[in-house]
Amino acid sequence: MSQDWMELIAFASWVAAVIAMVIVGWMLVLFCIGIFEKHPVIQYVDTVPADQWPSEGYLATHIEQAPALGFTAEQVYQHYKHNIRALLVINHDRTILMLSGEGDVMKIPAKQTWLYTRMTDGTIMLSADQADEGDQSGIIVKQIFMDCDLPTLVEHHQHWIAQSGKTPEPFVEMESADIYNAMNMERGEAMVARGRARWVDNRQEHWTMTARGALGVCVNFWTQLAEAVRKT
Repeated sequence: MSQDWMELIAFASWVAAVIAMVIVGWMLVLFCIGIFEKHPVIQYVDTVPADQWPSEGYLATHIEQAPALGFTAEQVYQHYKHNIRALLVINHDRTILMLSGEGDVMKIPAKQTWLYTRMTDGTIMLSADQADEGDQSGIIVKQIFMDCDLPTLVEHHQHWIAQSGKTPEPFVEMESADIYNAMNMERGEAMVARGRARWVDNRQEHWTMTARGALGVCVNFWTQLAEAVRKT
């Protein structure tokens, strides 16, 4: 084998080793975040006055678009833990809850929109425009449409619901924040029951991942990435 080929093989091996270390390092970060991050059940309580709502950017665009897409009773909330402001609204027949947030998490810019629909069989169908830690509760069925604009995301979600063969169940809670916080409690209880999370206080106000749940976060990263690439 020539010297050039040996050098090429050596370089390729070095690149592969670096990529492997980066992947392993990223998985370790995800695992540690899963183990140590405390998730509050009640995430949105304090409202943001209308004169302090954003006037431009991702969230401002969604605030402007929401009424034309059938969503009512607009309200912007401040996240309990992170520097995130979120629009929480529900559609006219109370079958779709929208959460659209923008801000930063530990100084890292973040933005994402989720559309939730509860079905009569107890599952919750969720459409989102970004990947995240995924769900291990067993009650949420999720689709990701990466970087999708809001009108298209709503259209995809409505089509998915119509094609599911299931029946939406209107949300009974009056306020959008109450709907979201109730679903978050339900999700936490389900993950604890499945051994994917544990309560960190006796009042069950915060939960964190178990080792099994943290491993699930790592697996979900790749499955969501693959789904997002497939739909691109």
